[in-house]
Amino acid sequence: MKSIKISALILCLCIIFVLSGCNKADNIDTSSPNYSNVESYNLTESITASETEESLYKSELKDEFVKLYEKELVIIDFILSRTEINSKEAEFYCDDSPFKLYKLNSEHKFSTKQKLLDACNQIYSDGQAAFNMLLEYPKYGPKVITFIEETTYISDNYMLSNIFSIDIDSIKILSLDQNSAEIRFTGLEISITASIRMKKINDMWLLDNSIYFALEKAEEDQLLATNWEDNLTDGAQNSGTATRLYGDILVINIFISDGNSEWNKTAISDMLEYVDKATNYLEKMALAYNVESEITATSEAESLYFVYNGTIPDDYTYTIWIEEMMAYTTYGSLKGYVEAYFTEDELSKYDNYCVLLNVNKSGRSYAIQCNTDNYDSELNYLERAVMFYSTDRNYNYFMCPSTYAHEILHLFGASDLYFPQDSDDERAKIAENYVWSDIMRYIPADDIESATISNFTAFKVGLFPYLDSQLFLFNNYEK
Repeated sequence: MKSIKISALILCLCIIFVLSGCNKADNIDTSSPNYSNVESYNLTESITASETEESLYKSELKDEFVKLYEKELVIIDFILSRTEINSKEAEFYCDDSPFKLYKLNSEHKFSTKQKLLDACNQIYSDGQAAFNMLLEYPKYGPKVITFIEETTYISDNYMLSNIFSIDIDSIKILSLDQNSAEIRFTGLEISITASIRMKKINDMWLLDNSIYFALEKAEEDQLLATNWEDNLTDGAQNSGTATRLYGDILVINIFISDGNSEWNKTAISDMLEYVDKATNYLEKMALAYNVESEITATSEAESLYFVYNGTIPDDYTYTIWIEEMMAYTTYGSLKGYVEAYFTEDELSKYDNYCVLLNVNKSGRSYAIQCNTDNYDSELNYLERAVMFYSTDRNYNYFMCPSTYAHEILHLFGASDLYFPQDSDDERAKIAENYVWSDIMRYIPADDIESATISNFTAFKVGLFPYLDSQLFLFNNYEK
């Protein structure tokens, strides 16, 4: 009985020893894999494989984007340069000066409306929308493409050398899922960055928008954020006393009587009413460009009156008479005359000011700008216009509110857009197509509201910060 108890005790001690884990650590098999380590290893391997797959997918997508870009390049090169006009791929159709129309030969890849539409459908997710965008190019004047009985005709308006290309190395995928992606890229000739989306439709990747037009839009957005003063194109802008059509503006009326003309109360009242209509119109046009301007013209009581013993010439090319008229007075100059009645403190309250020299007889009105490109800019620092007031409608240059608005705009930097006052007859014809209703080209006798201020003139007078590429070329037009 005693031996049984001892055996039981020994057995209990053995069991306790084993359960207490007192066996030596050296006996543990360290070569056996730890389960948690195996799980971690498989997860890392899975992530690496996923990243590799995504990288390959992005690489393939980039290749697809480049292929679509190369297809678009064919269309855009055609739109921009129209080399067919100087080759045998197009034949002259008609002359609608200053632009001509050409018919594409039947062998041309875009010789019909359907061929061009089919090409768009192979590049864009909405081929019809892209096709319509091409038909609206360029912004001003006749469009590049027109169709007559489904056949393609092209104009020679706004032809450029091929300046469209992108930096292939700049292509970056911003976002990506199974059926869509956003791609960013940078132009080569113009270092502008833009982005567009791609869509996968029926296992085919297509562009959601035109690469070229996306770059063009990005460039205009960038220019829109620039300062007008940094984009000036000539010395008539931002110079003299009428720098830009902005803020508080004073128009000083000087009524001049000479040896064969004089002013009376009725004529003064009627003339001031014309000026009011003109300045109200200019304020409204400025507001259309989100620019606030308040133009104050001197009233009958506030205006100045001057009697000249000589005769005021009606020759708009002879402008020195103004300073000659003032030279022998106590004022010495037009500037001295104005400052004798409007002190520096009074004038400093205005952002801009100018002078209208009003003459009550027939003649062609004209403006004298301060243009820093010219030798006489200092003499003409006080910007002025000579306004011949004639209400005889049988006379070619009878007065109306539009004429006042036109000449005042000159003082703020605007240029004429009609021949012969424009620099060239052909340029004037282009202006007729580009900005036909601009008040610097079209001066309505009765309804001043039917005239507009185009982006071109708005830029000249400081209402708009830049000229887009088409208007920039027009501004620098050389026959």
